[in-house]
Amino acid sequence: MTDETLFIKIDTPVEFRKALLMSIRDLIHSLQRHDTVKQIRIEKAEQMVKLKKISKEIEVLLNRINADMPSPLESRKKDKAPRSKVVKGKNNSKGKAVKAPKMSEMQKLEGQLRDIEGKLKDM
Repeated sequence: MTDETLFIKIDTPVEFRKALLMSIRDLIHSLQRHDTVKQIRIEKAEQMVKLKKISKEIEVLLNRINADMPSPLESRKKDKAPRSKVVKGKNNSKGKAVKAPKMSEMQKLEGQLRDIEGKLKDM
């Protein structure tokens, strides 16, 4: 068997070469975009791992906070302490129990502040 060489005539070799080079250029651009997408996917996977780690830390911290905070039932039991006070005054000559008017949140805080300052003075 002999080596047969086959020749093909190209009518416009410059045009053919130009088309071939443009195809190679497009292929290289496609490979570059593929490489970029590949790098982005790797970075995304790393960021997802970081996100999962941080979310687990947050969950642990929230569980600690919830464990340290009083439950709503405990706070309700504390709120059920008697709030009515006996007020003796001009209108209440017989000494009947009269409920004190409801205090605003600010008034409650001011009263607590006065109690704390009184205790500090006693020290």
